[in-house]
Amino acid sequence: MRDLTINDAYDVLSLYEISESVSKITIIESSTGSNKIRIIFCIETDSGREYICRISNEANYPKGLVEKQCAFARFLYDNGINTPKKYSCSGGYCRTLKINNEYFLVVLEERLGNDMVLVTPEEYRDLGILLGKIHCLSEGYVLKVGQGIVSRSIDTGRARFDNLIKQLMPPVCDHSMIEEVGRKHDELISALQKDMHRLPYGTVHGDLSSFNNIVSMPDQKGMAVIDFNLAGEEPYLFDLLITFYSSINDLLRSSKNVSVERYFTFFEGYSSVRKFNNIELELWDRAAALFDGLYFCKRMIGEYNLSPTTDNAQWLYEALEHFDVKTHRIEKRTYK
Repeated sequence: MRDLTINDAYDVLSLYEISESVSKITIIESSTGSNKIRIIFCIETDSGREYICRISNEANYPKGLVEKQCAFARFLYDNGINTPKKYSCSGGYCRTLKINNEYFLVVLEERLGNDMVLVTPEEYRDLGILLGKIHCLSEGYVLKVGQGIVSRSIDTGRARFDNLIKQLMPPVCDHSMIEEVGRKHDELISALQKDMHRLPYGTVHGDLSSFNNIVSMPDQKGMAVIDFNLAGEEPYLFDLLITFYSSINDLLRSSKNVSVERYFTFFEGYSSVRKFNNIELELWDRAAALFDGLYFCKRMIGEYNLSPTTDNAQWLYEALEHFDVKTHRIEKRTYK
């Protein structure tokens, strides 16, 4: 595909019957492969307005799915959640645009907020409150998007440790330790496969953390949620724990000297809005151990790949503790 031009931006705006003079376009994200293209870019106009546009031709994201994801985002927007306004025309959020004889799906929204840089324990509490509000609204949302990627991976058995460990470059030599960590991981997956369908679930964003798809609002207190391309049906407990443990491991990647317990304000914020039911409390330990261990391993694999030394392979021993159910009792919520 050729580079995008200002003329392409005019074509996008015209799909949504927006007549403004375009002054600049800026590529925010570009991902291309043999069979897919996804580009996110900002359209700036002479009036000072900024629009965020995503164009894609990914087979995993057909028009019907994208339309449902946008509708959920608009539902949250209409019910007071800070999320960018989605633009629609002719009854749809997702439009089709032809560029150089290729057809792309197009989504357009207003630009909202700036990336979070330093997230305080108090802001983790705010994040918990925000997620709790989204889950409470989801309980009354009747339109289904489709099964989310996390529960689908657990359901189908794709979420196995050997698929994760393939990311190690070069491989770690301690095969016995890899097998032991993998056994703990896969035991948790198997246990949750049996019980996850008992959990309350609904449509969720599916890809939130304190450093991902959460932006600060420049003109007001609070934070906003962007990018709903992984929205789908998930157990609320999974979405909660994934948000927390992915956030914590991103935090630890940027600063090793962090008192993690201070960030458990996230759970205080969440539970002040939405209470856990008995099934969620029953499965808490196993789900927390799985997602703690999983995101710890992802972080350490990334660090090992940057510096594949013998010392950096010691993280496998620590991973055993992160996958240990006993350290994740809900009354303890400990973290090493």
